[in-house]
Amino acid sequence: MKYLTPILILLLSLLAFNSKGQKAKISYVYYSDTSDVGMNREVEFPIVNSGNSAIDSILNKNIRRDILFDTLSTPIDSVLSNLAAASSSFWLVSEITFNKKNIISILVSCEFCGGNCSDYQEAFVYSLDSGNRLFISDVIDFSLFHSEVVKNDVAEQYQKSINNILNLKDSCSNCDESDLDNFDFIIAKITQQRDEFAINSFCLYEDSIKIIDECPFNRIDSYMCPEGEFIYGYTILAKYLKIEL
Repeated sequence: MKYLTPILILLLSLLAFNSKGQKAKISYVYYSDTSDVGMNREVEFPIVNSGNSAIDSILNKNIRRDILFDTLSTPIDSVLSNLAAASSSFWLVSEITFNKKNIISILVSCEFCGGNCSDYQEAFVYSLDSGNRLFISDVIDFSLFHSEVVKNDVAEQYQKSINNILNLKDSCSNCDESDLDNFDFIIAKITQQRDEFAINSFCLYEDSIKIIDECPFNRIDSYMCPEGEFIYGYTILAKYLKIEL
C-alpha cells in the first residue's frame, strides 16, 4: 500500500500532461543565396515532427502544398531554390505561433522584389491528430462570431480607410483626372473587399486569434489599405469556440 499513493500521483500527472494535448517538434530547412551583389534571397521553411510518422507524412505534404504551392514532385531544396530565384530579392520566414492541444499554427511572412516590391503575411493552422489543415469554421462558430463581432469591426476599419482616401482626394490640388480616377478605383476595390470579406487566413496564439486581411494593392499604395489584422482574445471568443485552446 505504501507504493499506491505515489503510483496514483504519477498516473494522474501523466493524465494531466496528456490532456494538454500533443506538442510537435519543429526543425527548419534553410536556403540562402547572396551571390548577386546587393541582392539577398533567404528562406526558412518548417518541418514538423509530431512523433507519428504517418501523420507527419500527411502534415508536411500539406504544409509544402499550402505555403509553397508545391506539387511535391521535386526535393525541397530545389523547390526553395526555384522559388527564390524568381525574384531579384526574396525573403520568407515561418513563425510557429501555437504548438499545443494537438494543433500547430504557422505564420508565414514573405517579401519579394522584381520590378516592384511586395510583401504579405499568411497563416496556416493544422491538426496534429489528422495532419489536415484547420479552417476558421473548425475552431469557432464563425457564422455567429461574424454576425455579432467581426462584421462590425470590418465595417468600421474599412470605412476609416475609405474616409482617408476621400480626404486625400479632396485635398489633392495638383491631381489630374487620371489621379482622381485612381482614387475612385481604390475606393471601389476596398468597398468590394469589405462586402466580400471572408476569413481565409488566421493564426492562433497563446491568448488570442489573429485574423489576417490581405491588402489588395502593391506596396506603393498599401498605406491606403484598411487595418490588416483583427485580434481577439479567448475571453471574447469563449462563447464561439468549438475546440479547447
